Amino acid sequence: MGRASDLQGSLLLINAGLLLIGAWITLGFAPAAADGAELAASRHPLALEGYDQACSQGDLVACNDLGVCYHSGYGTERDDAMASAIFERACRAGSADACNNQAALLEQRPHGATHGVSVRELYRRACTGGSGIGCSNLGALYAGGNGVQPAPEYARSLFERACRLGSVVGCENLAALAPRAPEQAARQPTSARDFEG
Repeated sequence: MGRASDLQGSLLLINAGLLLIGAWITLGFAPAAADGAELAASRHPLALEGYDQACSQGDLVACNDLGVCYHSGYGTERDDAMASAIFERACRAGSADACNNQAALLEQRPHGATHGVSVRELYRRACTGGSGIGCSNLGALYAGGNGVQPAPEYARSLFERACRLGSVVGCENLAALAPRAPEQAARQPTSARDFEG
């Protein structure tokens, strides 16, 4: 099973690509579409300055985007320690996306924990806070038994919630699970709209 551990930023392109790892799909993070990459790269220093200023004034979306800039090296040198500190602070203040991104950073480290907060706990906070990708990432942990006791039905419920929250990744992960019964195969959702209809 693959790990679901890529970062998302609200103003940077979030769903630029999907990467299939095993049976689980994770978010592929890309800085910009190919045609606009050069233009976007030239504006990153200004974006970094704006995110920093807005974050200092308590804007949690800007804090999350600032962390993504530090993690990805947009407008600055790549600095995962700084990104982690920003995500941690924004997560504690209530940003579900920052909780997801903090967990994604921790998942890349050995042992997956810092200051006693586990990857599982951070994804749980993200999911509880309304992050569809956070629910999908938590579901992937339970589906694959990555650092937790495998719990396929709990994983399914997390993927369902992720899909309801609009996460395409969550819907794809749900579709990748075997249906509970043959008669449910035809009803298996493949997009967030399938849950709404």
